[in-house]
Amino acid sequence: MTAASISFSDRKKILLCASTNCNNVGSIAHAPGDLAMLEKYIPEADVSVWPSKPLTKPMFKMFKARFPQMRIVDGDISPDGQRVSDADLKEAIEQADFILHGGAGGFSSAEKLSAVHKRTGKPYGVYGITHIVGSCHL
Repeated sequence: MTAASISFSDRKKILLCASTNCNNVGSIAHAPGDLAMLEKYIPEADVSVWPSKPLTKPMFKMFKARFPQMRIVDGDISPDGQRVSDADLKEAIEQADFILHGGAGGFSSAEKLSAVHKRTGKPYGVYGITHIVGSCHL
């Protein structure tokens, strides 16, 4: 089955909890890299991005230029999953078939994913995170 043969109702929806830290070039590259990976390997999916921090205007412009179909949602969810602060985020959470924690310096959105799972029971996963176990002494 090709992406062209999939009807709208067959398209899966992924909510990407994306790292959007602007502190260094590696952090800036996480979310676009995750989106490119999803575009290449799951082209039949509709992806909504839930940034860890609000996008700056240049970042928003860059994201939309490269990924024009991508939907960006913002807001918070309570730890128990009962309250969602933004209507677009609530809709993205309810519509998502899968929630993905994208590349980051650790499992920084663990509480968000847990809250979404409590609210919906939907599966979630983690992709491309750094896990530091201890310090390195040379």
